Amino acid sequence: MRMTTPLSAWLALLTLLVGGAAAATQGTRFEHRDWRVDCDNTGTCRASGYQRDEDTTPVSLLLTRAAGPGAPVQAQVQFGDFDDNGDKPAAEGPVHMTIGGHAMGAVVDNEELAPAQVAALLKALTGSGAIVFASRDTRWKLSGDGAAAVLLKMDDVQGRIGTPGALVRKGTKPEASVPGPVKPPVIQAVRVPAPVEADVPLALRILKTIPKTADCDDLQTLQAAPQPDTADVDLWRLGGGRILVSALCWRGAYNAGNGYWIAKDKPPYDAKLVTLSADTFTPEAGELSGSAKGRGIGDCMWSSTWVWDGRDFVHATETTTGMCRMVAPGGPWDLPTLVSEVRKPR
Repeated sequence: MRMTTPLSAWLALLTLLVGGAAAATQGTRFEHRDWRVDCDNTGTCRASGYQRDEDTTPVSLLLTRAAGPGAPVQAQVQFGDFDDNGDKPAAEGPVHMTIGGHAMGAVVDNEELAPAQVAALLKALTGSGAIVFASRDTRWKLSGDGAAAVLLKMDDVQGRIGTPGALVRKGTKPEASVPGPVKPPVIQAVRVPAPVEADVPLALRILKTIPKTADCDDLQTLQAAPQPDTADVDLWRLGGGRILVSALCWRGAYNAGNGYWIAKDKPPYDAKLVTLSADTFTPEAGELSGSAKGRGIGDCMWSSTWVWDGRDFVHATETTTGMCRMVAPGGPWDLPTLVSEVRKPR
């Protein structure tokens, strides 16, 4: 089941392609073996673990903890498998959890686990004990490889190391010393008029002034064509003599990205990059959005949005769905590293 195009590779590429849009402070992403942690800019962290890559019964556990003293750890589990249609069938019958051979009660797919079950899971993940879920003839075994390192990173990001509430390195530092949550940035979106056909020639003139870049091969083709194909070229008027112009930039086996630039509507156009990894602009919402599959089957995804606030496109959200481990179509979880409160255009 080893993926051919790791989601981490796409994330590295897409980070390079984000460009010059204004951005809020993003969170942290860390991956080790069969575990990863994604902490967003509010301080909430989400650690997710999976089966070993060679196992044929996919499973994923999600541990979520908000920032702040005394914050509890919440847990839920998903049992994965894909049928011939790419759908995820439900587990047959009750699912029971055992840790180190000891019965820990029933669990429900994608529902919150009981506090006692969470405590037992954390003890096993930071120590030892096989974590197994069973339903009739099906057994899902959660890997612990990488869990301790990921939970330590989670403690570190949240400022819990050395406190009684740490998951790995507990200590006597006051629990009150743990930083509290950070409020997400507030972005007031601004509506943009729809594009008009008459602006396409202006868009082409601007696009021809953009310096060549290896990350935008399709733009170079458009720039060199005597009669360029304008099917993927658009221009939106942002007001104040500023415009947003876009063109197809790159294609992959199952992903594509457009380039978006803010420019002046008169020479010198002075085009400034917003991103090379979006694929849709919704002018009535003032929102750019982009998404990418980690591999063709679509069991892991990345997505991001940028919002026009009347001055700039602000990077508003970024999230992935976890490792590509065949747990669920579209990915099992929402693991943001950047969240914002976006207010709709008035």
